[in-house]
Amino acid sequence: MSVDIGMDIIATKNNKLFSLQVKTSNLLSGNSYVFDMRKVSLERDYAGNVFYVFVMIHSNGLRSALILTANKIDELIDSNAIKEIKSHEKFRVTLKIRKEKIYIGTLDNPIDYYWNNWNIIK
Repeated sequence: MSVDIGMDIIATKNNKLFSLQVKTSNLLSGNSYVFDMRKVSLERDYAGNVFYVFVMIHSNGLRSALILTANKIDELIDSNAIKEIKSHEKFRVTLKIRKEKIYIGTLDNPIDYYWNNWNIIK
């Protein structure tokens, strides 16, 4: 089991602190991208603005990212779009791209606004 504790990137801009947790996934056989997040990484208090960046490596080698705020992560957990894996103390994020749209969890949860929208980090 990996020991991934803490933020991957911490930066400042204009006296504001930004914390980023980056996760990466290749395209899986179910035509989706799967990311696991340890519960402990969501429970820690970090100063500044916290963002989660889910990097998808597409079959053609290109990459794209879904950028979510900590508040959006909480909202998606509450709505069950991000699944809790109780037996392993983690959450699972499943992303699917269909017809140039991106969905989280199921095809009932479009999340296009956050796809490659780096302006969210401000």
